Amino acid sequence: MMMIKNNYRKYFGLEIIDDAWTKIEIPIVSRKEGALGIDYLFFDKNVLKKVISIYDNGNYYEGSLVMRTNETYTTIEPASSKAKIRKLNHNNIFMCKPKGIYFRCNILENGLADICIGNYDSQKTYYSSERDGIRYVPEEFVDKWVTETTKHDLDEIAVWGNESRSHHRYKEGDFFRFRYNRRMYGYGRVLLDVFRWKKSGGEFWDILMGKPLCVSIFRIITENAFLTPEQIVKYKECPSEYIMDNVLYYGDFDIIGNLSSQSTNEYPIMYGRNLSAIDRDKICFSCGKVYRECDLSKAVVDTSKYINNTIGFEPTVNMSVIASCIRMDSNEPFWDNKRKNSYKIDLRDPVNQKDLDEVLNTFGLTKEDIIALNCS
Repeated sequence: MMMIKNNYRKYFGLEIIDDAWTKIEIPIVSRKEGALGIDYLFFDKNVLKKVISIYDNGNYYEGSLVMRTNETYTTIEPASSKAKIRKLNHNNIFMCKPKGIYFRCNILENGLADICIGNYDSQKTYYSSERDGIRYVPEEFVDKWVTETTKHDLDEIAVWGNESRSHHRYKEGDFFRFRYNRRMYGYGRVLLDVFRWKKSGGEFWDILMGKPLCVSIFRIITENAFLTPEQIVKYKECPSEYIMDNVLYYGDFDIIGNLSSQSTNEYPIMYGRNLSAIDRDKICFSCGKVYRECDLSKAVVDTSKYINNTIGFEPTVNMSVIASCIRMDSNEPFWDNKRKNSYKIDLRDPVNQKDLDEVLNTFGLTKEDIIALNCS
C-alpha cells in the first residue's frame, strides 16, 4: 500500500504531518527473514511523533506516539530513571506506548486487505473490514472512504479520536449496539457473564481465556442507531458465541438497555476430555449454565474434536454473514462461515447432529432440558 496523502489524513482522524517535522527512514529487519520494509519516522525536533511502516508484502501501519530520542535520532531516551537508553529501531519503537488513532492494512493471500481504524487511547474501533465483511484493494478503499466522507463524518471522527479510555459495567440481559461500518449498525445481547456465574457458585468448564461473555447477534442491519431492546428482541438471532469482555468493558459496543426476558438461544457447547492433568479420566460437558462430568470410559464420541474453547475479542459474524442470514431466513450462512474460519468444531452445527445426540445421551440430557436449565 502507498503512503496515505497528508491531505487525506483528516478523513481517517490521523494526525497531520507538520511541514516542519524531520523525516528519516530506517529498515524493518527480522533476524530470520532479513529486510521486511521501511519505517518512516517523523520528528518534531527530537520527539518522535508519527510512525508509518510500509512492508514489502504490501502491509501498512500508521500511528502516533510521543517518544524522545537523542539529537541524532539513533537512540531512544529513557522514560524514567530506571529505564535504559535503547537503540532506535523498529522493535524498540513498537515497545513504546502509542497514542491516538491508528490505521492498519494487512494484505491477504488474494491481494485484498483487512483494514482497521482504531483508537489506542479509548480502545475502540471506528472501522474494521472484519466487521464489515468486505475486503478491499487498499488504494481503492482510501479513495472511496475520502470520496464518501461527509462533514458530519469529519466532525464525528474528530470527536471520536479525542475520546479517552473509560470502563463500563455490564450484566446479563444487556442489549448492545455496534457498528458494521460508518453507516450501518448491528445489535446483540449478553446471555451469560461467565465470571459472575462462577463467582455465584455456578459450575462451568473453565477453559476459556479472559473474562468470557456469551453473546448473541440479532439478524438485523440498520441505519437506525436508536432501537430499543423491546424492538430488537423481535428479530431472530444467530447462534451465540463466547467473546472476551473488552468491547463492552471499554465501551466499543454501546450498552443501550436491559431486558430480562429469557432467550431460547442455544449456548455454545464444549465437550471433551478434561484438560486438567489432575483428573484426565473424565469427560466434561458445558453448555451455558449446564455442566456435567462422567467417566472417560463412557465416551462414545471423539473427546478431542468438540472442545470448542476458541474465544476472540469480538463475535465472528460480520455484516456480510448477517445479510445472508436475513436473505435466506436461516442461520446456515453463520455455520458456513464458522466452518471456514474457525479452528474448533461446534457440536451445535447441524452437520454434527448425530454426534450431538450421542453426547446428550451420554449425559442423560435433551435439548429441552438444557434450554429449561439455562432459563431457570
